[in-house]
Amino acid sequence: MPEYDEVLARLRHLGAGKRESMRIMTEATGLEFGEVQRLVHESPVWSDRKAGDEAAQDWFFRSMFVIAVLGEAEVTAPAEDVAECDERRRRAEIGLGDLASGLPAVALHRFHELMAEGLLGKAFAELVAVVREQGAECWAELAAVADTLLLTDEGEPAGESEGREDWAFAAFEVHRRARARED
Repeated sequence: MPEYDEVLARLRHLGAGKRESMRIMTEATGLEFGEVQRLVHESPVWSDRKAGDEAAQDWFFRSMFVIAVLGEAEVTAPAEDVAECDERRRRAEIGLGDLASGLPAVALHRFHELMAEGLLGKAFAELVAVVREQGAECWAELAAVADTLLLTDEGEPAGESEGREDWAFAAFEVHRRARARED
């Protein structure tokens, strides 16, 4: 709407950011925030930020999906995302259970606790620690479970590991070891 574009152009010229413009427009117009968000996003005033904002939003939703698969959040919509999340979790539970069945039960207490809580990412990391301690050779199988959990090999995680249940570092180790076995 051209009248809104003029106001948005003035706000941007005065130094208001995109979010601040949305807040001001919501207060000034009485429109719902979602409608204002759409108006601002589609406005030619902010067209230079549209692609980057959409990419950031896609990254955010994909990250939240991965966290849901790992058991730290929940996907509630759309239905196809809920179904994909549930299917990935089911396949990962089976894969983790199969791998654990070949290891000493005494070493798997924490793993079983995490599985019971539905924390598949942490259970995966715990299983990796047990596999490492036991000297088991199931890195390719663990890599397949990591892929099911969407824990891909995109380089070493930044920072330091937060401990035994750190799924990012566990996935990096699994993929590194699986590749080494292939070579």
